[in-house]
Amino acid sequence: MTLPTFVEYHAGDLDLERWWNKLARTVAVDYDGVLHPYTDGWKGSVPVDEPPVPGAKEFLQWCVQQRYEVVVFSTRADHAEGLAGILAWLLKYGLLEYVEGGVTHTKPPAIAYVDDRAVPYAGDWEAVRQGVKVLTLGNSHGPAT
Repeated sequence: MTLPTFVEYHAGDLDLERWWNKLARTVAVDYDGVLHPYTDGWKGSVPVDEPPVPGAKEFLQWCVQQRYEVVVFSTRADHAEGLAGILAWLLKYGLLEYVEGGVTHTKPPAIAYVDDRAVPYAGDWEAVRQGVKVLTLGNSHGPAT
């Protein structure tokens, strides 16, 4: 099935304009290592109580001011205990009010993804290989060496 055929076939199922408008206004932000410092690594479903990464609140405020919808994503949110822990942490540190799109365990459709474990692709596969190598060595981010 070609893409035009797919779109015609599913036209009744999809509101593409509404989907695109939502995607274009959504910024997906990873939880561990981006909002939450994740200093001690994985200690269970409920996040360790430590303050947000410096600048995280200001970034979320900026997103809302720019009329982006913020969605937080984390594998912790794939069960009730982890989701409740994230929500409680966001509430405690005054971040929940900026998370209009909710918290999910899946990576939602978005115009941008803020993630410490991402390797950006900008047309250079060698740079991608080096980025994967850096993450494989246990570094959360930074220039490949």
